[in-house]
Amino acid sequence: VDEVVVKNVSFSVPLQKSAWRENEINMLSDTFPDMVGKNVIAAPAPESLDAAAAAGVYCLDAGYQSLIFVCSTVPTEDITYNILVLGG
Repeated sequence: VDEVVVKNVSFSVPLQKSAWRENEINMLSDTFPDMVGKNVIAAPAPESLDAAAAAGVYCLDAGYQSLIFVCSTVPTEDITYNILVLGG
């Protein structure tokens, strides 16, 4: 039996307060892994937790080299999100 090694991929993304359009940021990058059909965990970095919670920021979708974030109100400061792609 061959052993399958599954690697997780982690990275951080900056959500700049000036980048929000209609309470959404659609991020596309060829440096992002393909996240289609994978389990993706997105959480604010510790230093951004309060600002993300106050603005209701969360990751709505992860796709092919893309992430979509939404908020209930536009944040008043830049926010950093940590992303973990399981089996990435």
